[in-house]
Amino acid sequence: MPANLPPQYFSAEKKYREAKTPQEKISALEEMLTIMPKHKGTDKLRAALRRKLAQFKNALEAKRKTKKGLSYVIEKQGAGQVAMVGLPNSGKSSLVKNLTKATPEVADYPYTTRIPVPGMMDYEDVQIQLIDLPPLSEDYMQPWLGDILKRADLLLIILDLTHDPLNQWQRVSKLLGKFKITVSERNRGAGFFIKKAVVIANKLDIPETQEIFKIFKSFWEENLPLIPVSVKEEKNLDLVSKVLFERLEVIRVYSKAPGKKPDLTQPFILKKGSTVYEFADKVHHHIAANLKFARIWNTQLKGLRVEREYVLKDKDIVELRT
Repeated sequence: MPANLPPQYFSAEKKYREAKTPQEKISALEEMLTIMPKHKGTDKLRAALRRKLAQFKNALEAKRKTKKGLSYVIEKQGAGQVAMVGLPNSGKSSLVKNLTKATPEVADYPYTTRIPVPGMMDYEDVQIQLIDLPPLSEDYMQPWLGDILKRADLLLIILDLTHDPLNQWQRVSKLLGKFKITVSERNRGAGFFIKKAVVIANKLDIPETQEIFKIFKSFWEENLPLIPVSVKEEKNLDLVSKVLFERLEVIRVYSKAPGKKPDLTQPFILKKGSTVYEFADKVHHHIAANLKFARIWNTQLKGLRVEREYVLKDKDIVELRT
């Protein structure tokens, strides 16, 4: 069946062809759809125009969102959240893939990571959340990147031993500064977030990098852990997970019901320095409100009675009494 389109349709079609902005294109397409008669002869044309209209509207909405600024909020899980920081091709994604079950895109070319990719790393009987992020760059950095770095409990900074690690460190520090973030007390400016950090020097498997690391370490003045690793050969990766847990400054506490064996499968995670009362409150606020005392088991104590203000240590077993 022929379309039999009226003259007004062709006038609107001319406006569409001459339109220079998405808004003008959308206006012309909507006019064409309004004028077009509804019958079987125009079904295919109507569907095609609707597809074009949807494309222009989606593109316009995406542009608006970009102007407003996208944001990502990664819910914290496990013993703590660690944000991965590095320059292009430093080995962040390979490290995340090796340490977690996450599957970030890994390639020999830069900028393969475009969005946050979280994964969970096992450490003994707990997990630590790692977030692979787009690389830091002098060319362009997503505005939301700074928000994730500030929310994270810890930064893991990855340097590449094959490309002047000292220069990379200086560049990373400067780029973090653009988000008002520093990992060094010496370089703290007004309004800056100071973040805990661990630094690893990657690609220790490549010839001559061991000597490069020794030279780099001799110039290292920061009060931060500096760990040489090879993601490819899985060298020192166990040490990385151990140091990350230590730098998160948390403890594991196991609950024990009176007269029963302790539950050693799922420890409670508390900040270092937490008390028996704070542990009770994490178990249940009703228990905390009625808490009288507790008993503690560890390598040195065997059921010692302690008060609510007793400061707990990592791997304490606690029996709460109400």
